[in-house]
Amino acid sequence: MKFAIVTGASRGLGEETAKNLLVKGYNLFTISRKRKRMNLKI
Repeated sequence: MKFAIVTGASRGLGEETAKNLLVKGYNLFTISRKRKRMNLKI
């Protein structure tokens, strides 16, 4: 099992990184300053 922590996952590079890691089979812990934005991504 692979795990990754992605900061800034609600926008920009962080969001794209999270998407790419998901495709590669990683389990993610995502961090964002704006909770509303993260809830929209789920």
